[in-house]
Amino acid sequence: MEVREENGKNYEFSGTIAAHHSDVKCIVATDLGQIISGSRDECVKVFSERNGDYVEDMSLTNTERLAVNAVAFYLCPKYGWLIFAGRKDGSIAVYTSDSDKPTSILREHKMNVCVLHVDAENGKLMSGSWDNNAIIWPIQEIISSSDFNALCLVGHKLSVWAVVSIPERPDFYLTGSADLTIKFWKGDNEINSFSG
Repeated sequence: MEVREENGKNYEFSGTIAAHHSDVKCIVATDLGQIISGSRDECVKVFSERNGDYVEDMSLTNTERLAVNAVAFYLCPKYGWLIFAGRKDGSIAVYTSDSDKPTSILREHKMNVCVLHVDAENGKLMSGSWDNNAIIWPIQEIISSSDFNALCLVGHKLSVWAVVSIPERPDFYLTGSADLTIKFWKGDNEINSFSG
């Protein structure tokens, strides 16, 4: 298959990665050149390029047998990489580079975690869920302490499908929801709501 862009440049289909036994729900590319995927088959997989092909480096276990609906990656200077996996029960599994099992489980959401976003510049993880909320998690505190404060953004009427931070403005966030709104936040205070 070949695709031509408006500028005349051609792109070709280059290959397929045999990755999962069920539908792939999420994928992220890392600054290290890896691909990380999550699936309804309850696995998170890490792939690296070797000789022009992507091969599986690691399969991260999920002993609770939960579909993985969102993944995010963070390169931590002190601990290597972290992978966050949003799961159907509302939990987020946290994996470190030295284990294929979760080192911790974040359990603030009440329903499926459907989106994750890492603000690497400010060390924050954002999550969105079917429980209509978004949560801001302090990454350094997650990995160094069991006692930390997550910031919950409450105001949407339906599932939060999209979350993003504004790195140049560390305490500002945007969330998008099935309620047809995009909300602009400063901390956990809603500043504005944009309707479709």
